[in-house]
Amino acid sequence: MKSPGDNALERRRKIFQEYERVIAELGPERAPDTPRKKIYEKIADNLGYGPEWVRKVIASFLKKK
Repeated sequence: MKSPGDNALERRRKIFQEYERVIAELGPERAPDTPRKKIYEKIADNLGYGPEWVRKVIASFLKKK
């Protein structure tokens, strides 16, 4: 049986995977020049979450890496 926090972890992993996909899609030339806000908005639109929450989740994952 899953613990109650498993869904939250799965959602956060999914957001970070989408972040990595978007960065890879932009490529090494465009990714550094693209404003982070635009990247977060794109992820939020793709997954149906708010951009501010997406930003916090990604910041948390990057901090742990």
